[in-house]
Amino acid sequence: MLALIVSWALTGCAGTNEPLYLDAEEVSDLEVPDTLDRPTTRPDYEVPGYYLPQLAASRDMGRPPQVQSSVDAEASNAQIRFGERGLHLEVEAPAEQVMVDLGEVLNNQQVGLTVVQKDDQTQQFDFRYRHDAIVIPKSGLGRLLFWRTPEVIDHSGEYQVKVVAIGSARARVELVGAQGQLLDLDRAEHILAILRRRLG
Repeated sequence: MLALIVSWALTGCAGTNEPLYLDAEEVSDLEVPDTLDRPTTRPDYEVPGYYLPQLAASRDMGRPPQVQSSVDAEASNAQIRFGERGLHLEVEAPAEQVMVDLGEVLNNQQVGLTVVQKDDQTQQFDFRYRHDAIVIPKSGLGRLLFWRTPEVIDHSGEYQVKVVAIGSARARVELVGAQGQLLDLDRAEHILAILRRRLG
């Protein structure tokens, strides 16, 4: 039994040659009729959004994103979107109104949100978020590996949000770290989901 566990653990540590995308597969070359020119092709392509590769690499494929049901999405005025600065919140309301609403949302002690500083000129909030750590218990064969500790998720920390007007009737809420750094997808999604529920 011990040999089986050690063998499994060593196998799990070895790298895999899985494709970058889960459904990726090789296909035959494009067949072009003699009457047409063959298009210029290249082995790579650019994905819209400068930070997409960096953020996508940080996604834990074992933990799917939080997705609203279609009913909730249609009824909500706020949606999580992906842009060139990562995840952000798009709200169906003027930027001035979003600033007022955010001021109330970010001062909600029950949720663990506290405003540290507000700048009306740049339409930005610095805030603190505190929550109880989420412990994910070991599962499967991982339960037999007594030296492995359970995964702990804690998104507590200091953050900034900036409200950017999109025309006169909509606004974008951009979330970054306390020093303006990009956040990994899980962390950004967790906090934006809290704001979405209260702004939407």
